[in-house]
Amino acid sequence: MIEVLWPMALCGMGFGLFQPPNNRELIGSVPLSRSANASGAMSTSRTVGQSLGVALVGAFLAAGVAVQATLWLGALTTLAALLFSLLRIPLAAAARRG
Repeated sequence: MIEVLWPMALCGMGFGLFQPPNNRELIGSVPLSRSANASGAMSTSRTVGQSLGVALVGAFLAAGVAVQATLWLGALTTLAALLFSLLRIPLAAAARRG
């Protein structure tokens, strides 16, 4: 059981450290009058991403893809998401400057 708990705790801590500043940045980058729309879009995209991730992992495992290969694919997509997020930093800085 412990071999399942520590990875789940690690993921939970990662989500907890990532989501609040990310949400603040996203909501803070839109005008106050559009913050409800931005919040809804953010929540929808998060839910769709989570659902799609679970569906893809299930499909890969049902197709007989090895568990390790499925985990590596998840790690690679996470790395791609990180890189795309890092590309936003200069764009956000330029938008703040005007």
